[in-house]
Amino acid sequence: MKPTPLIAAFIGALSMTQAAQADIFSQTSTFSGDLCATDVDGAGDYDDCATIAGNTGVRGVYDFVLTGLNPDAQGDVTIRLTSPDADLFADPGANNPNERFRLLIEGANFGLLFDGSEADEARVNASLAASVQQNIIGATGSASALDLSFDLPRTAIAPFLQDGELIVRLDFREDGNINRFADPTVTVSYEVPDAMPAPELAGLAAEVAQLRAVVERQTQVIEDLTRAIEALQSR
Repeated sequence: MKPTPLIAAFIGALSMTQAAQADIFSQTSTFSGDLCATDVDGAGDYDDCATIAGNTGVRGVYDFVLTGLNPDAQGDVTIRLTSPDADLFADPGANNPNERFRLLIEGANFGLLFDGSEADEARVNASLAASVQQNIIGATGSASALDLSFDLPRTAIAPFLQDGELIVRLDFREDGNINRFADPTVTVSYEVPDAMPAPELAGLAAEVAQLRAVVERQTQVIEDLTRAIEALQSR
């Protein structure tokens, strides 16, 4: 028997309440301008980023602090570091191992990046190592656009989201030649539960309850008719 419109509506409403709903949460922290231009070493050497004043009290270190984070991550968390003009490369498609920085997330060391080897970051996160290599291959000159992106498992990063804050640190103290790092931006993004307003949930629950009652009544009628037909056929 083909379901009536009410039964179909009930099925659709019930499916909607049971489906896994999710939104994408994203938060960004940016340094506006050339981070290396905040160099406090008047000698004029090429290691400008290694001697920035930074914002941690330690020369050569800069923290990107992402606040207001949703602690309820539903899956992997994506970390993305971008710059439209980063002095990290050599000739197009090549790397300058003297131009490097260390990446730390909540104190966890993800390796010395762009130092001529992806072995250290690969031990921590293979997708980060792959992204470093992709950026080197895609570089158009000694300074080029940077777009690092990699995923962290929810189990590893979720504890650090609980206070609503995440610190991504760039440590340039081991650099010997970065003299430009323009508009660096760190973005964190991940799925969170879809937040349906409470009034809508209450209204939907009432509609589902009504439809459930209708379906139960119609089911009983169908069962009664089936028994009656079977009784007539058995005479």
